[in-house]
Amino acid sequence: MRKLPNLLLASFLLLPAAAFAADLKIAFVDVGQGDATVIIAPSGCAAVIDGGPTGTGANVKAYLQSQGVTQIDFGIATHYHADHIGGLDEVAQGTDGIPFSVMYDRGSSYSSTAYTQYANQFAGIRSTARRGQTFSLCNEVSFEVVSVNGNGAPIKGENGASVGVKISYGAFDALVAGDLVGTTPAIEPTLVGRVGEVEVYKVHHHGSKYSSIDTFLAEILPTVSVIEVGAGNTYGHPTPEAIARLQAVGSTIYQTEDPATKRILGNVVVTTAAGASYTVTQGGTSTPFASKGGGPDTTPPTAPGAVVATASGSSNVVLSWAASTDDVGVTRYRVYRSTQGNPLALASPGRTIPGLTAFRSCWCEATSISLSWIAPADDLGVADDRVLCSPDGTTFTQVGTATTSFWADSGLAGATTVWYVVRAEDAAGNLSGDSNTASATTTPPRRRGR
Repeated sequence: MRKLPNLLLASFLLLPAAAFAADLKIAFVDVGQGDATVIIAPSGCAAVIDGGPTGTGANVKAYLQSQGVTQIDFGIATHYHADHIGGLDEVAQGTDGIPFSVMYDRGSSYSSTAYTQYANQFAGIRSTARRGQTFSLCNEVSFEVVSVNGNGAPIKGENGASVGVKISYGAFDALVAGDLVGTTPAIEPTLVGRVGEVEVYKVHHHGSKYSSIDTFLAEILPTVSVIEVGAGNTYGHPTPEAIARLQAVGSTIYQTEDPATKRILGNVVVTTAAGASYTVTQGGTSTPFASKGGGPDTTPPTAPGAVVATASGSSNVVLSWAASTDDVGVTRYRVYRSTQGNPLALASPGRTIPGLTAFRSCWCEATSISLSWIAPADDLGVADDRVLCSPDGTTFTQVGTATTSFWADSGLAGATTVWYVVRAEDAAGNLSGDSNTASATTTPPRRRGR
């Protein structure tokens, strides 16, 4: 692991050997409608990000004590809403309180009882986080601040000001960033191009419909998403919109509580020994996952099967197929096309494709083709789908990609026969073989009068 140039926290408290964790452990502690995350390095150093609402600091303290932690190397208050900082002071208080060495936050101040209690407790050890700042836990786990105070974008309220950190350990990465929002104000887009793909994502703002937007999720492509949420919350968290967006990128979703059933599901604990793979445990169930950068993946997915293309009027063709399989997982498909015209260049959905001729000179309404399929699997996850085209149904050119089982191809002329093949791709870039060839013929468009 590279040596980090900025701040290195050096409070290496000597704990009994039995207290040391064998793995990196990240625990998303159930605090109801709030956030609290505990990170424990393999050598036993600990960090805490947020502490849940007032009255739930005991939950965080109890978890730390169960892991043998008697000193917290640093804390991070993502922002000053009570459901994030209300329990932080409680962790440090009492005869069994666990002291913090440093507390990072966004600086400035806030008007609330929870903030006043927080500021009083941590006076003298607060430090303002800076975007790009890096520091480490036991010189083993690295942290990078990727958001603070809106990253220069206009902010409205506390949520957009949230401190966000990327946690890295070998090939394993996690993102914890409080209640960042993607729209009004658009803070999540400021992370695009900086964070990259992650294994675990602590879902912003408890699954708000204004967070976890598509462009941001396309950047981080989380394998696992954890929603810290209260069973009895009145906000409608997590929202159907946020859940749908997470599912669209193939993320496995965990929740600390389930508002739909009013069930308490409990802590979500992620452990990894060397970063190449990790396990997510909740209750009595543990599920293994492979890190995206955990080693070379040379196994391609199987070819998609049973591809069927069905024309629907003069404007749509629906393409469907059976899922591919892979030893880790398919992340996307590539769709290829052949037509009666010239070979087509790579195009995206919705683009008018050049090189196609009209049925006759008087046919002037273009058509579109929609493609859909069943998602396959792969050992590292399918990265995309490719769409190709060909002049004769034999030579195919890629015309698009998709991460879901639907793709719309527009700009085709009426009475045009189109052939398609599909390939699955995993995160390592391995491509499956071609699927079977499917074809459809668009119907002639309505003829206009002279």
